[in-house]
Amino acid sequence: MASQEKSDSIDLRNEVEILKQELENTRKELAAVKIGASSKFSSIPELPESIDISDPFAVTFHTIIIFGAEGNLALKKTYPALFTLMRQKRLPLNIKIIGYARDNMTTE
Repeated sequence: MASQEKSDSIDLRNEVEILKQELENTRKELAAVKIGASSKFSSIPELPESIDISDPFAVTFHTIIIFGAEGNLALKKTYPALFTLMRQKRLPLNIKIIGYARDNMTTE
């Protein structure tokens, strides 16, 4: 029994160390994105310093509008799917997500 508890304790410590390393790697990736030095995100186009208004397709911005943002479908399917896409880095950096619901959002 004691050896099982010791083994579980070692496994938990290993998992904690792995999670700490993943967190540190994520922090480094975010810092690299902020300064524009990450090759992982090189497929995402850089925003130009000046935008030519005469060309509406010069810069692409993405917007997702969720109607029924407090609804059961949004909570159980839409938000987890968006979160998964974000974690897999399949959403563009310049995306805006807007939620609309008939009722005011509560903190409950």
